[in-house]
Formats: sequence, structure tokens, C-alpha cells
Amino acid sequence: MRKGTIIFVFLLLGVLLFIYTLKKVGFEAVKEAVFMFSYSQLFLLLLLLAAGMVGMGTLRWRLIMKTLDVPVPKYSKLALIKLVGYSLSYLTPAALFGGEPARFYILRTEDEKENSRLAASIIVDKMMQTFSSAFFFFSGLVLFLIYLDLSRMIEILLLVILVIVILLIFFLIKRVQKVSQEKGFFISALEFLYLNKIKKIKDMHKTFRQIEEEIRKFFHNSKKILLKTILLTFAEVIFVLIVFWLIIFFMGHVLTIPRVLVIRSMTDLSMIIPFPASLGTLEVAQAFAFENFSLGAATGVGLSLIFRGISLALSFLGLIVFVFFHIKGAIDRFSRKILKLIPNNEEKNSA
Repeated sequence: MRKGTIIFVFLLLGVLLFIYTLKKVGFEAVKEAVFMFSYSQLFLLLLLLAAGMVGMGTLRWRLIMKTLDVPVPKYSKLALIKLVGYSLSYLTPAALFGGEPARFYILRTEDEKENSRLAASIIVDKMMQTFSSAFFFFSGLVLFLIYLDLSRMIEILLLVILVIVILLIFFLIKRVQKVSQEKGFFISALEFLYLNKIKKIKDMHKTFRQIEEEIRKFFHNSKKILLKTILLTFAEVIFVLIVFWLIIFFMGHVLTIPRVLVIRSMTDLSMIIPFPASLGTLEVAQAFAFENFSLGAATGVGLSLIFRGISLALSFLGLIVFVFFHIKGAIDRFSRKILKLIPNNEEKNSA
């Protein structure tokens, strides 16, 4: 099945789930919750989301690039490239991963070593974001289990299962670290999946080793730099949490910090099923959470629509920027080919 067909199938399923949720909750109640927002409030939410996902994310990536000796473009250009990455990640079924190849595509050069360092910087940047997402996801999930009106025995059982899952993840990370110190994480993963037998991947063996070495170099670098990247990652999440808090505040409710963490956790949970822009799954997850908060499922669906709306607006801007970079890159490549065909003055004189 082609990639386009898979995306279409997931999009169709998402649309059906979205329509079903709206019918179940009540279209009028959701409409009432959404239409109370003014344009100035929506613009403020968009700015805050951009400040977190693009602003803080760019500062972190810039720091990682500097540490790995990758040529760093101006902050404004890097922020636009980060925006492109966010847009493609959000719109593709792989909600957390998808924009990274585009970031590499825009900044790649003719130098293989430089490209390896660039790839390593993108991977480290995504690793920091993924680890922070996992931390806040499990924190919110634990809090949600406490909020749920379950019997004491089921609550304890679920918490025990959650602790076991966290310990298993920790064990796997330590195991991967041990193996990767000997062979490297990518090489070990490729061997484990038998992908090293594929000729194209075999040919890239050296490149994978170079990327692995650069990643290892970063994590063995100054603890001060690592701490800065962690703080910037947490700042990125805090901006998103503020966006969630403000959406509910503009709807006339005030949420505590633990409840905002639950909302963030439910958002991440909705991304597990690979529907583009979490269509349908986000509404179901938030409706369930808000019903348990006694704030009404319509409020949860309303939050989902507003958050998706500003996320799509930001993604649309990112797509425009991506098209611009793509056209500019095509023009540059065409110009270089033309220049190669034109003989220079020295060649003319010698002739």
C-alpha cells in the first residue's frame, strides 16, 4: 500500500471519529464553547505556541549545533527551518517524527562530515524533546489515575503497572546505552532488525558511525551545556502548558497545574494512533478527561478544536516557508549547473 493511500485511510478514520465525537457530545455545546474566543485571544495563543515550539526549540537546537561544531545560520533562518520541521511533524501521521528529514534537506551541504554533524544535531534535538514529552506524559498519566473515580484496588493495580512500564523503559535505555558504547546505537539497532543486510544501508555504515560518534560526543560534553538544553526543553513545554491553561481560562474555567499536566498527557496520548493532526483522537481523549474533571465533554472538545486550530495556523505558515526554501534550493542548484557549463576566463585565455 502506498504512503499516500495510508495517510488518506488514517485521515478518513480520523474524520469519522471526529464527526462521531461531535454528535455524541453535542454540536451546539461545542460551538458555544469555541465561538466565545476573540481574534486577539486566538492571536495571543498562536504567539505563545510559536514561542514555545519554535522559539525555545530553536534556542535548544542552536546550542546543540554550536556544541557539535555545525555551521549555525542566523537565528531567524534557523527558527524558520524549525517551524518547517514542526509543521511537517504535526501534519503527518507520525505526529512526533516527520519534520526532521526536511530540516536536514534544507541545511545539508556537499561536505559529508558536516552533514553527519548536522544529522547528529537534529537527532539530539529530537531526543531531548522526546525524553521531556515522555516525562510529562507519565507525570500527567499518574495524576489522571488519581483523578479517576476508581476503586482503590484498581487504582493501585494501574499505578503498579505504570511503575513497571517506567522501570522497563529505564532498563531498556540502560541496556541500549551499554550496547551502544560497544558498537553504537544505530549499528546495534540495524543489526537487531537485520536491516544491515540491505545493500543501501550497508553502504551508509560509515555515515551511521560518524553520526553515532557525534551524538556520543555531545552527551560526553560539558554538563553545563546539557543542563542548558534540558532547561530550554522544559521551557518549551511550559509555554505549551500556558497555552492549554489560557484556552480553558478564556472559556471561563480555572485549572490547577496538575490538571493542565493531565490535559498535556491526554494530548500526547492522542498522538499514539497515527491520525494526521490527531484528528478525532484528540477530541475523544480531551472529552474523556474533562468529563472526569466535571467540566463537561464539550469543554474538552472545544479545547481540542482551538488547540488544533492554532496548531494548523502555525503549520500552514511552516508549509509556506518550506515551499519557499524548496524553490530557493531548486534555483540555487539550477544556477550551479549553469555556471559549470559556462567556461571561466582562465580557460578562455589558455585556449
